[in-house]
Order: sequence, then structure tokens, then C-alpha cells
Amino acid sequence: MGYLIKRGKPIDSGRLKKDLNKQQSIAAAREFSEQVEKGTSLLNCPACNSQTHHKLLTIYGFDYHECHGCGSAFVCNPPPDEALTAAYRSEYYTAANKILWRTTQS
Repeated sequence: MGYLIKRGKPIDSGRLKKDLNKQQSIAAAREFSEQVEKGTSLLNCPACNSQTHHKLLTIYGFDYHECHGCGSAFVCNPPPDEALTAAYRSEYYTAANKILWRTTQS
């Protein structure tokens, strides 16, 4: 079974950190993420379809599990497609991407 690997443009993390207010950034990410609708819990690992997995931690209301079959970590309660689409189209997300784009282009 093959896995789809997605790659994006290179990002200079050193340049990003220079102007980053970490406390403000974390608070904004928390507020945004907590508002995203949580989906129903997955029964199977999305990578190998195993039904055996355990909870690792919860971040901003999303439960991360580790699969016993393949070792993958995954969001066990991912948002429904409509909620994910709305999140990616939100002002928070598009503003963050504009900052990343400016940082990588200059």
C-alpha cells in the first residue's frame, strides 16, 4: 500500500520566528481551533484500517491517537468536511497564509 506524500514550498523558519509573538500566536491558534467543529470518533486508523489504537493526547479539543497496527498518529475526531472547508476559508487561516507567503517570498 502506498501513501500520498504532500509537499509544500520551502519555509525559512528562522525568518518566521524573528517577528513571531509566540504567546499571541498560541492564544490565537487555541481560540480558532477550539471553535472548529469536532467530528465523530474514528473506529479505524485512516492509514492501515486497524481497529486498535490508543489516545495520546488532546490538543484544543482534538483527540490524537496512535495506531497499534502501523504506529501512525492521527486525529481521532477530525472535523467534518464542511467544517474543515470553512476553517481553511476563514479570515484567521487566510491571514496566516498571507504572512507565510510574504515571509517566504522576500
